[in-house]
Amino acid sequence: NKIEGSEFFPKYVNYAEAVKYGFWETINDPDYNQKYPPHQYIMNNEPITTFVLKPLGFIDDPDPLAETYRNFLAKSTFGDQPDRYIQITPADYSSTRAFRVFMENKGKYTLKEGFNDSTLRRLVNYWTEKSDYYKKIRYLGWQSEGFWAWANGISTPTDEFIPIDDYGYIEFKGMNYFIEPLSQYHRGKNAFDEEKKFIYTKQEDIELKLFWDNYRKLLGDQVLLNFCFYITAIFQDVVFGLTGSVPELNIYGPKHTGKNKNASLLLSLFGIPQTPVN
Repeated sequence: NKIEGSEFFPKYVNYAEAVKYGFWETINDPDYNQKYPPHQYIMNNEPITTFVLKPLGFIDDPDPLAETYRNFLAKSTFGDQPDRYIQITPADYSSTRAFRVFMENKGKYTLKEGFNDSTLRRLVNYWTEKSDYYKKIRYLGWQSEGFWAWANGISTPTDEFIPIDDYGYIEFKGMNYFIEPLSQYHRGKNAFDEEKKFIYTKQEDIELKLFWDNYRKLLGDQVLLNFCFYITAIFQDVVFGLTGSVPELNIYGPKHTGKNKNASLLLSLFGIPQTPVN
């Protein structure tokens, strides 16, 4: 059953949504590309942007001082502009001017004449209804919800591992989470370099006693202090809660006495080694 008025729209348009929001977006459809090139918002039969933003999620940061933001995939009508993942805060769309400056700084994304604050509010309403809610995991490690967060997913006390998707999203017990370091937004960028090494991997098990016995045979009784530091590091939240501080481990001595080997073996107990400070 054809809805009255829908015959004036391309057949791929959701007519009910076009009426509800007051605009619709073009896609790559050969039947309509001549009149409506792909990846534009159309209002009153005229393009109002040279791009569309695909809502990918509303991100709620647990830090009360941090801003919430929205994740998007930006698609430009210009063929030489590759798709781009962007994050937009409320300040970036607080006005038409702010939104124009933000988008033009990201690439070939422009607003046409006739785009105003009312148009922007329509877009924000659309994004809100089309965006799922995600709680951002700000710090990797144990979470109060009952799982460990890694850069590449979460693991449970029963050793079940659930990987993130390409956007860094994951669902656990009916709640959506966002783990940022290995998401599409930061791949190939110099961001979260240390967190990206904190990943969950399945490795061959070795008994802790066997590891330390061989460690001690290699470097002698000095590793006993390393063992104490290892236990302290695992339970640093408990140690800090009781003493108000966590001790550091300084390894010193003459050259060629095993300092680097000592440190690398100790780091191996915590996954992919971080960049050492020598």
